[in-house]
Amino acid sequence: MDGVLRRLRSATIAESGDAARVRRLIVVAGTVAEWAGFTEAQWTERLASIGSSAAAAGVESMRIVPSSDGGVVDVATRAGMRRDVRVDGCRVVADPRPDGRANLVEAINRLSGPITEESLQKEVAASGGDVDLVIVLGDPSVLPAALVWELAYAELVYIDADWSTLSVEHIGRSLDEFAVRQRRFGGVIE
Repeated sequence: MDGVLRRLRSATIAESGDAARVRRLIVVAGTVAEWAGFTEAQWTERLASIGSSAAAAGVESMRIVPSSDGGVVDVATRAGMRRDVRVDGCRVVADPRPDGRANLVEAINRLSGPITEESLQKEVAASGGDVDLVIVLGDPSVLPAALVWELAYAELVYIDADWSTLSVEHIGRSLDEFAVRQRRFGGVIE
């Protein structure tokens, strides 16, 4: 695993400079029903391993969200699935809400003044700013509903894997792919 962490660190910062560094990362993986099947020990191990790999690459915050409900899961169970830990300096949040529209509505409801793009962005991105990279496990023809606002400027990487197999290597390959991309932040090359 140390070799993977060294590769992550050098791939994201070395040749392409700090501009290619992923500061904020979202991973869309699994369903709420699959998450409910995880034991506390499995959660601890999963968040520690992928959080450590992200931190080694300079990621400051990582949010993990499910792709869908995947069945009926009661509100109390869902609330018990939320995790917020710090791993080697990287904040890792597992947020069991698969519908980004609900997050957007909550952000709007928290605003006390006029609703502007800037005020809404500040409220939605309270975790530290725009997302750099979104890693989606699953079908590349489907945009995740969990990410209504975040998809505007983030880079997307799809991985043909499922929640049970999410690993440090998946995160590493995605960060490597991000490092060689030319980010245009919604613009086009002339």
